Parts: sequence; C-alpha cells; structure tokens
Amino acid sequence: MTRRPSLGRALALAGAGIAAAAVIAGFIVIGGPGDARNTRLDGMTDNRVWNVLNITQCAFNGTGIAPDTIENASTTEGWRTGPDEKVLCAYGSRERLVQAGTTPRRPGDITYLALGPAKVRVCAFYRRPDHAHECAGCYKEHTYDSFFAARPAGAHCYDIDMIPQPTLDNYPERVDDQFSIMH
Repeated sequence: MTRRPSLGRALALAGAGIAAAAVIAGFIVIGGPGDARNTRLDGMTDNRVWNVLNITQCAFNGTGIAPDTIENASTTEGWRTGPDEKVLCAYGSRERLVQAGTTPRRPGDITYLALGPAKVRVCAFYRRPDHAHECAGCYKEHTYDSFFAARPAGAHCYDIDMIPQPTLDNYPERVDDQFSIMH
C-alpha cells in the first residue's frame, strides 16, 4: 500500500511565505514604523519653520525691515491681522533655539539669516524628502510658495521675501484675516 504525502505542511509553509512577502512589500511601499516617526518629526520641524516665518513677518510688519536675528524679531512689536492690533511678535513662542547662519547640523535644527531689508533665509535639517503640497487655507498671494515645494532630505533652505503689508493709513476694510499669514 502506498501512502500519499500530506500537502498540509507544504500549504502552511506557502501561506506563511506569502504573508511574509505581503508584510515586506507593505513596508517597502508605505514605509515602516521608523519612516512614520521621521515623517512626524519632519512635520514638527515644518511647524517650527512656519512659526519662525510668522514671527519674522510680524516683526517686518511692525518695522518695515527683516529682523537681523530671531531673538530681535521675538521682542519686536508688530502685528499679524491688522496694523491696529499691535502684539509682541514672539506670540509666546520658544523659537529662541533657532541658530544664526545657514547650516543646520542635525535633524530638526533650524537656522535663520536676514539677507536684506525684506528677505530672509530659514534653513532646516530634515530626516526624509518631501513632495510638493498645497497650503490648505492659505491665500496664494499672501503666502510663501517655496515653503510648499518639494524638498530633499538633509539641510534645506528657504529664501523668503517678506510680504509687504498695508499700514494704518492705507489699510483696507477688514476681510477675515486676508492679510494674515497665520493659519
């Protein structure tokens, strides 16, 4: 009498191999837990860069000149939604940890440099590249387009022209924060 070999063990091994291949393919396509962490940390870096730009724009609104350091910007009186609403530009921020210069050295580091009376360079060190994206809720004529462009991993700089704002003398009727870069 001949005995037929059992296919159960072979099918179980094949199923386990397929499942392992699917998990590996999933990590390749969407990234693993480390990739998700790096994405989250880069998002926090983006938020800090945006905060530096808001502080800088506020100080520019108040003085008409890009501040020479983020520390000076943080202690300047400016405005964010209208020239009749003066505020201290720090907004309670802790962005005093921004370094001077243009070479952030470690992931999450940010540097700031005034390039002229109405232009600044803000650099950040990112863990991973990012694709271009839209600014939901931003007014295109009142935002920094280069901030939303694709960028590589590593050190990346944004050369930003400050946005000229109306003064009290020529300020139009308020239209729901039309001139605010805050979102």
